[in-house]
This record gives sequence, structure tokens and C-alpha cells, in this order.
Amino acid sequence: MDDLEFEISPEQSVYIKLKMTVAHEELAQSDRPTSERSLTARNYDSSITALGEYLEVSGHPLPTRPVLEQWRKDMQSGKLGRIYKPTTVNARLSAVRKLLRKVASETTDMMLRFVIEHWATVA
Repeated sequence: MDDLEFEISPEQSVYIKLKMTVAHEELAQSDRPTSERSLTARNYDSSITALGEYLEVSGHPLPTRPVLEQWRKDMQSGKLGRIYKPTTVNARLSAVRKLLRKVASETTDMMLRFVIEHWATVA
């Protein structure tokens, strides 16, 4: 499915962003003091925060599959100020896939759920 085949409405965009924020807080265990958060939760937080910064700087409103593919290329090429190791790139994408799958699983609109799940298939 080409990401351009399904137009995300402004209301859907707000909904996705809200769900992403909530899922980020849950995955990052934001309700706990930093010292009590698991290493996995801290890594999720770092990766998802990095994605948010990338979206803001690049002007993309949502982490669609093409945006995530470009983020991967930018991390690998040094376009973001340094070249990231493949393990870092893979870990960041893994965290974002987890985030998107969580958002999709909590979405009742089946078409929107399908689109978000598609975004999470980025390699």
C-alpha cells in the first residue's frame, strides 16, 4: 500500500499524535522515577524522543513509512550530524515500531489502524 493512498485528516492526525504521546509515556515508564525505570524503558524513551526531534526539524507531522525510511537513511549517512552505528539505528527503529504497533492496537478505526500498522513495517 502506498502511503499516499490514504489521506490522514487533521482530526486523525491529532488523534494519532495524542495516542503516540500516551504510548510514549507508557513505554518509557514515565510514571516512575528515572532510577526505577528499566533500561528498555529508558532506551524506548531516548529513541522515541529522537524521532520526535527529527519530525519537528524535518517538518513531518507524522512518522509515516517514507518518513521513517528517510530517518533511517539520515542516521546512516551522517545527515543528522553524525553517523549512527547500525545497532543504534536498528534499536531506534525497533522502539518506534513498538510505539506504532501500540498505537494501532488501541485504534478502533480499522482503516486508520491498518495505515499505522503499515507505518510500523519499516525495516
